[in-house]
Amino acid sequence: MIDGIRELHTALKQKSGVDALRTIVVGASFGAPFALAAAAQDPSISGVVLIHGFGDIPGTGRFRILQSWKSRFGPLTNPLAWLLSRLGWLYLDAPTPEVSVLQLKPNQRALMISAREDTIIPRESIESLALALDRSLAQKEKIFMDGDHLHPSSERNQTIEAISDQVIDWMKRVNLR
Repeated sequence: MIDGIRELHTALKQKSGVDALRTIVVGASFGAPFALAAAAQDPSISGVVLIHGFGDIPGTGRFRILQSWKSRFGPLTNPLAWLLSRLGWLYLDAPTPEVSVLQLKPNQRALMISAREDTIIPRESIESLALALDRSLAQKEKIFMDGDHLHPSSERNQTIEAISDQVIDWMKRVNLR
């Protein structure tokens, strides 16, 4: 996934009409760690937008498994969730978002948009990435919006529209649009 994002970025920079100095990569939810890792590995990516991004991937995976399986598996859910989340993370073999964000360069820009009432990502995982972003050398901004996690279903399009508006406003402010 990370290599694919970087290859796409390289191909886009070579297109006429693309300003190679103003390219960004956007990652939403589970895509955010991959977008962040690609930007960290390729300083020619001018900006990265993390929509409902998070750190502590094993902890987030465990949280999601517990949410989904608790009623079905009862007391076995906790150890099962712990094991599966760690095995999944080992399988992905990707850098942690907290490490990736620290590899961003001073010429890169980062925008983190989080939901205040996120029911998909635990607060601790959001804060873990936000704290790492604070320590990053990148030019950064964090926005906390009212509402829940991004859901691309039709009844929640207002959330997607509001997020898009925030991203476009940010791109204008930091001269990436």
